[in-house]
Amino acid sequence: AGGGTQSRIFAMAVDETYIYAAGANQPGGDLEWRLDKRLLSDGSLESVFNSGTVTDNAGSGAEDANIVAFDDSAVYISGSDPDQHIQINKYDRSTGTSITAFAPPDGELVIDPSAGQDQARALIPLSGQLLVVATDSTKGSDSQWRFSLHNSSDGSLVSTFGADGVVQSDPSDANDSPTAACTFGDFFFVAGYENSSPRSWRIE
Repeated sequence: AGGGTQSRIFAMAVDETYIYAAGANQPGGDLEWRLDKRLLSDGSLESVFNSGTVTDNAGSGAEDANIVAFDDSAVYISGSDPDQHIQINKYDRSTGTSITAFAPPDGELVIDPSAGQDQARALIPLSGQLLVVATDSTKGSDSQWRFSLHNSSDGSLVSTFGADGVVQSDPSDANDSPTAACTFGDFFFVAGYENSSPRSWRIE
């Protein structure tokens, strides 16, 4: 994936026909996001999907895409970037082109709740909506869990969810982070850790 020593896959999702693989592309010394769409049958790239691969370089420095999810028409990726904010890219699931109506003008939704390290940890597409599970540093060194619900059409917040679209959870007075999420019926579940002593698993 680019010929660099740090190229790797961090996340995958599958449907009946394809693998969607997200990771780090290293065309030189600058790591960037990469998304491949490959056939389940033989692993070959789906040529209609932007020749099989889309890449995004958020800036100078190392970044990697470590989350991938899809709905009926689109595929979403997120990951780390040098600017330390939450970023979600949305692409047409068939062609791989950026869906620019989602956070115009480029189809890249940037969420920056703090001046510190903020990062998405899970994406869950719902019917017409997108749930973003993340870590935010609005309390400085006391990072906390952050859940936000967005309209999948344009990335805007769903105001009826939590406080104007956002729910925050701070289980301890040290760094806490969610790491995984899923849905069941009308509920969503988030797992991660709280920095109690000793550090503990936590499910909300």
